[in-house]
Amino acid sequence: MGFVIQPNPLALSLLVPTAVCGSLALYALLSQPVTGSRAFALLMASVFIWSLAYGLELASLSLEQMLFFINLEYMGIASIPVLWLILALQYTGREKWVNARNIALLCIMPFITLVMVVTNRFHNLYYSAVSVDAAGHMPMLAITPGPWYLAFFAYYYMCMLLGTVLLALRLRHPATIYRRQIWAFLIGVSVPWVVN
Repeated sequence: MGFVIQPNPLALSLLVPTAVCGSLALYALLSQPVTGSRAFALLMASVFIWSLAYGLELASLSLEQMLFFINLEYMGIASIPVLWLILALQYTGREKWVNARNIALLCIMPFITLVMVVTNRFHNLYYSAVSVDAAGHMPMLAITPGPWYLAFFAYYYMCMLLGTVLLALRLRHPATIYRRQIWAFLIGVSVPWVVN
């Protein structure tokens, strides 16, 4: 398939968060390992993938190309709730919960979601319908959520909320020397919550 990209202000606006998240992922990966640094690096890499692919989706003109990029987006989207929760567990001193068994259990829903997104045209359980909405200033993907879409986003927000609550509770601990970092995490995660 030949890709046709038509940059627009909305797609271009994602260049900054894409660059920031990519830079943070590299920095965390290449820095001296500390508790949570690997989870943070992977989380930033996931947001990088999501932002980059979403920008390319927004710059696409055809339904086929938009669907290709949304499939790539989900490589990042599906892993974000698990990585956020792992980061919060590690950062709040609950490393014992981050073991192979629990990580595998947490990854079941994201894995099934990735399969559902990529194979949606055969069952329409993730998106009931997809089309191109050309009514605005630029063509955009119009989706009708299916039952698995709703199930995944319930899981997504449950993990995000649990991680956020764990971090917020850590602020009450009198010996917390990383209050500014926790506040930065909480403010950073609140932006997507408010936008969504």
